[in-house]
Order: sequence, then structure tokens, then C-alpha cells
Amino acid sequence: MSHDIHQTLNELKYRMDVINRQWTVDNYESLLSFYMRILPKVMGVERCSIFVQEPVTGKIWSKIGTGLNDSYRIEVPRDNSVVGRCISSAQIVVENDLSTGFHTEVDANTGFVTRNLLCAPIKSLAGQDINGAVEILNKLDHQSFDEQDSKRLQEVADYLAM
Repeated sequence: MSHDIHQTLNELKYRMDVINRQWTVDNYESLLSFYMRILPKVMGVERCSIFVQEPVTGKIWSKIGTGLNDSYRIEVPRDNSVVGRCISSAQIVVENDLSTGFHTEVDANTGFVTRNLLCAPIKSLAGQDINGAVEILNKLDHQSFDEQDSKRLQEVADYLAM
């Protein structure tokens, strides 16, 4: 009887492995690139970025962003940045009037002018840890970000966690 159970468990494990391989994205970089192409259109913004938090050091840096070349990484401080606040608090952060802060340094380096932004935490699937954040910049037509934008971006962040 135990041989039958062992064989059945092995068959189930094999089936789960096959299913997992079929549903796993082999190249997550291409998936992130896809998000960068569609997110500005879906959210009605000029740009977006995805930031990751290194688990060991806690450093926060850009993984990918609209208008950023692949070799340019933005390391953001935890204390003096919207992304740092978002990750530290595990809450959405909305800034509809930006005139000071860390982003002005980044703007100076990239030549992009940030008017407003919305940032949502990317939570781990396994627990309450925060793996990063997704940030969108400059709502089109000089509009302000609202509650509906916040909900929609958090939904995107929840999918990014997967």
C-alpha cells in the first residue's frame, strides 16, 4: 500500500512540475519590458519605473523605467524619496505637487521634469515583505492622481509581485 501512495505522490509531483513550467515566465525581463510599454498608456501617464529592494542590504534601485537606458540605475534613499516612503510604509504614496525632494536630483540627471507621481508597493507573495515599488509619473493633461488611479496601480503592483 505504501508503494502505491509513494507512486501516486510522485505522479502528482510530476504533474505539478509540468504545470509550473508551463505557467512560469522564462524571461521576466521581457515581461517587465512589456509592463513598461503598456503601463503609461493604461494609466494615462508619461513614464513609469519599477524599483526593487535588495533583501540583504535594503538598498532600493530602479530595475527598469520608461526613458531610462538599461545601464542607468537610480538608487533611491529610503528616507528622502517617495519610493523609499512607499516601501517603508507598505502604502501607496500620491504626490500631486512636486517642487522639492530627491526626485529633483534625478530630474537634473535625466532631463525629465516630474510634476506629480503615484507609487505603489510590490508586496511579496509569501508574506508581508515589500520587494519593491512601481511608480508612475506625470498624469497626462496636467491632471492629478486620484483614488481610482491608486487602486488601479496597486492592482498592477499585485500582478508584478507574481
